Amino acid sequence: MSSLSSIANTAPRVLFLARHGETAWNLEQRWQGQTDVDLNDAGRAQAAALAARLAVHRITRIIASDLSRARETAEIIGRRLGVDGVLLDAGLRERGYGIFEGLTRAECEAQHPEEWARYVADHRHTPARAEVDAAVVDDGLAAAALMAMNNVFYRFRHMVGKPSYDAKPARLRMQRIAKPATNKADFELFCLVVSAINGCEMCIRSHEAVVIEGGLSEDHVIDAVRIAAVVHAAAVALELPVVMAVATT
Repeated sequence: MSSLSSIANTAPRVLFLARHGETAWNLEQRWQGQTDVDLNDAGRAQAAALAARLAVHRITRIIASDLSRARETAEIIGRRLGVDGVLLDAGLRERGYGIFEGLTRAECEAQHPEEWARYVADHRHTPARAEVDAAVVDDGLAAAALMAMNNVFYRFRHMVGKPSYDAKPARLRMQRIAKPATNKADFELFCLVVSAINGCEMCIRSHEAVVIEGGLSEDHVIDAVRIAAVVHAAAVALELPVVMAVATT
């Protein structure tokens, strides 16, 4: 390896981060999220202006979200800088905002007052039909792991029906329940639906009571259990052997 190629391979790289140009929804202050909204003329002019500022730098590669507002911004810059092709990555998309998308903040508050109040109180709250936040996934996995332990233990206690077993300490480590990444009511709801799948009556009753005390309604509970039932059925179906009938003529 020559010294020149060695220098080239170890030279520092500079990363420029740019937001997409303006869209009509930006102008109207509407939530865009993952709704695909095109650039407006002002946005295209902004992309061209950014390309002019970047012209003094040796840009070799451009990566953008696959949503049109980001893709077109990148393509305008690429053409003006002579960079061939734009690499598209869906992982660079904006966070999804579900039922808020297409609405202004005032419209969110008017049309979805409960969801909006929860979001204003805690921006980690994910609106209905939005993408699942990492904290929600973390709590869901934790609830599944904890209930895999608890449901077996407490189902045994309930089914054996001896008070002497009830008097014995469980000695199960459950500190994670007290430290949810989201909030206590949602974590208890996750524990409830896992317990429903696993068939632990004691756990179901216990978690349902905490969920209701935490401010969620019976409608929230039945919706969550319905979703869990459908997901469980899909998981069972995927594990069934595939039988294919081939007709011959």
